[in-house]
Amino acid sequence: MPNIFQLDTSRWKLVIWTRDNATPKKTLSTALRARNRAVEAETIKLSFPLQGQESCHFDEMEIPVAEGFSEIEIPSPLCYENKDYEFEFIFKADSIPNKERPIIHRLSEIEKSFRTIGTSARGLLNFGNDIGWFRIGVHYHCEETTSTDTISFRVFPTKLDMEHDLKLIGDTIDSTYPLWRFSIAKRTEAVLARSRKKHESFELLWIAQFRSLANELAVAVRLICRSPHSRLLPEIKKLKADRLTGKTTGKLEERIKENLSEKLLEKRYHIEKRKLSFDTPENRFVKMVLTHSRKKIKLFTARTSALKSVPENATLSDSFFEELNQLAAPFEKLSAEPLFQEIGHFDGQMRESLVLQQRAGYAKVYRIWQQLKLYLDFFGSDASVSVRSVSKLYEIWCLLEIRRILLDLGFHEKSSPIRSLQTRGYEKHMDDLETFHFDRSDGMTAVLTHEPSYDGTKPREFGKIYSWTTTQRPDIFLEITLPSREKVRWIFDAKYRIDFNEDKAWPQKGVDTAPDDAINQMHRYRDALIHISQASEDGLSDKHRPIIGAFVLYPGWFEQDTTENPYGESIEEVGIGAFPLLPGQKNLWMRNFLHSQLGEAPKQEGLIQDRTDNLFLQEAVRIAPSGMKVYRHSNLILTANIYETNKGKAYVEQFEAGKAPWYHIPESTVQNHKISRYVMREMKYCAFFTKSAGGRECRYIYPIESVTLRPRREIDEYAGGPSRSCDSGLYWLIKLGTSVPALTRLTTTEKSRSFRLRLFLLNDLLKANSLEEIQEKYSCGSA
Repeated sequence: MPNIFQLDTSRWKLVIWTRDNATPKKTLSTALRARNRAVEAETIKLSFPLQGQESCHFDEMEIPVAEGFSEIEIPSPLCYENKDYEFEFIFKADSIPNKERPIIHRLSEIEKSFRTIGTSARGLLNFGNDIGWFRIGVHYHCEETTSTDTISFRVFPTKLDMEHDLKLIGDTIDSTYPLWRFSIAKRTEAVLARSRKKHESFELLWIAQFRSLANELAVAVRLICRSPHSRLLPEIKKLKADRLTGKTTGKLEERIKENLSEKLLEKRYHIEKRKLSFDTPENRFVKMVLTHSRKKIKLFTARTSALKSVPENATLSDSFFEELNQLAAPFEKLSAEPLFQEIGHFDGQMRESLVLQQRAGYAKVYRIWQQLKLYLDFFGSDASVSVRSVSKLYEIWCLLEIRRILLDLGFHEKSSPIRSLQTRGYEKHMDDLETFHFDRSDGMTAVLTHEPSYDGTKPREFGKIYSWTTTQRPDIFLEITLPSREKVRWIFDAKYRIDFNEDKAWPQKGVDTAPDDAINQMHRYRDALIHISQASEDGLSDKHRPIIGAFVLYPGWFEQDTTENPYGESIEEVGIGAFPLLPGQKNLWMRNFLHSQLGEAPKQEGLIQDRTDNLFLQEAVRIAPSGMKVYRHSNLILTANIYETNKGKAYVEQFEAGKAPWYHIPESTVQNHKISRYVMREMKYCAFFTKSAGGRECRYIYPIESVTLRPRREIDEYAGGPSRSCDSGLYWLIKLGTSVPALTRLTTTEKSRSFRLRLFLLNDLLKANSLEEIQEKYSCGSA
């Protein structure tokens, strides 16, 4: 494979090589095209002006360079995330690489990736999920001088739009976790944007702003030292006559003459002169800016050096600290200038000064001070700071997106939307178990947790979740407490990865899919986590698998309002799958899923909607180990009205006498009542209401021996009334056992002849006198 980039200067040559840079470019182009954007030209920045004689090639294409400029424009991005790139700096004959550190970067892992062989330094770099500006320098000796040159370019994501998507992710995170996304040093940096939000003072951002303004500030102070502002100040002295010099007023001369004639030789005279002075409020202000900046840099350097012993900061390179020392050096030197030794301290009070607003040097110092003081509002064009990896940013954004959907479904957050963060060193950190608590007007509550940890800690307590083997730590855990006080739980794992294999058969060819290993991890989570409860029978522990669904969240692009989720079938059938989530999109599939599970807050105040039974009716929840069946209720009873219609009097008399052997229902009727096949198999009893003097009443209760689905033509006259040999429609055929008389006379006030199926618990039915007193199960409704 040819080199993807080559820059040949008078001192050194840089060669960058990788295997197949076209694939990530194609992937990025596809992602941008879906957003109605295209891959644009990219800029490479240098720390030195070009001479116009340099040679530059990108993808075997010669790139023109302009004399006097320090930027090179190439037609497309140079490097992408999660890809290996080989960098080689080849030094010319008169340039000798520094033996100790030929490569300069703020991270020691980058510097240590290179090794020097002769006159070249070669290293293999993978930017991982660190995207943004990558700046690398070379340190060499040439003609008895030491030089440092740097080259900067952007590392691009392949799954997101760096200009739009990442800004939305950053804004969303900043609204809840202010300043959390910034880091002391990463492989790359992000250019800072202006923010009008009120934040606490944050050293990382101040230093980033100061780096971008330091050179301007030093130049302005040097100009002031060469031509400082001054003013004439009155100087009052009391002198004897023989010490007076220069011109005196006629009145003073008369006084001196009189005193001399009276022999008053020791008499002192009040003399006022004007003297040029540099001790002005403007110069004191400049001294204050200089002193404040110098002290803040020194304090930052000292504290960062102390933090290097912390494992997560141990990757900071010596170049990082040398850069800080070089940043402070000009201001140490300027502080020693004679001008600042003879002026006093700034008292903090400054009247309107035309000198600070207009005079050369002073105006620039004043402007820079305002930018440093309000650094969040006025980031310079070169201000940049390291941020956490985009994979971590995407994970936190997914957490906040689920939170947003819950709020959209009528939940109310109990705590403040802005979270408190811990400051460790110069970075912000979340709590170990970041949790959001919600409630809703229908009695439903929700707990959304980030990175809960489940292990096999003993002793194990009732009501908690454990992993018997290895520790499990999913990204996002959602626990819903229903009005019935029962709980359902889902796991969501954010994966900033996409499987681009166009030949992948499952779940669908030619679309963005989640990686297979991420889907497999969802199976692992659901199988590994065990909930312990206390058995009501003997007080010992019962084990349950609490997770009813586990899903990958990934940055796939779909037109979700017009297409179906490729994982829709697996989500519905087995409770495992994936949801594509992207900033700036409605993310309808995820919202529709949570809406189908939780519904919305009722419009009528105080109305309780118990969705418990419906949640446990889902196909994915009902999967049992081989040889076993899953039932939610052990004494579910079906009630129905019996009418003569076309079945004949003999058919009805069987039910009136408690001797009916069969009962059949059209499958379409069951579907109209929204009774699932699982409920039909879960039913254990039947109760039938026949005509009575006061309406309709149930005299007998039947146990169910079997339930089968058969064509109507196979059901004979004995089981289902008059034969229908031509009817191929499907019917549920229920074989009834020997009936027992109802303990109480059970009635219903229904007088309509419309057919209705209802489901209750047998225990509730036996205690009641009327069906209207009992709460239905599975909310069948009427057909």
